[in-house]
Amino acid sequence: MFVLLFVVFFYADSYRAFAAEDSSNNKVLQLENEKLALENKIAAMNEATYARNMGYYIGITSAMLGFLGGMYGFYYQYRKTKVATQRLEVAYKELQDTQKQLIKSEKMAAFGLMASRLSHEILNPLNFVNNFSELSQELLRDIADEKTGDKHREDIDQLN
Repeated sequence: MFVLLFVVFFYADSYRAFAAEDSSNNKVLQLENEKLALENKIAAMNEATYARNMGYYIGITSAMLGFLGGMYGFYYQYRKTKVATQRLEVAYKELQDTQKQLIKSEKMAAFGLMASRLSHEILNPLNFVNNFSELSQELLRDIADEKTGDKHREDIDQLN
């Protein structure tokens, strides 16, 4: 009986060891399966994170390129405006110079005309005297017409 008990205990103990070994193998397999599932989940999450990050990178890069394009457009417009402003300044300065020259030439023309008239009067004093005497005679006749007396008219005619 002792042997039977020994055999029963021995087999029971080995069965327990075998069952424990079998359950630990099952646990190991289960843990390996869970590990694979978690690794697959992590890989899927990494792929999703990579795709999301690539979307962010592409978006940021597009925004930067758009910003740089806009800045280039503003710079190009600024340069164009600056060149046009410089051209306008040059044209305005030329216009001012032309106006100054025109004013000078008009002043010189007016001075020349005045000088020619003055020289004509200086060179022809008899003409000046004749014109003055004719003007004086006309003034005397006008004065005589204003006065009603014919007597004065005869005196004035004698003066002439």
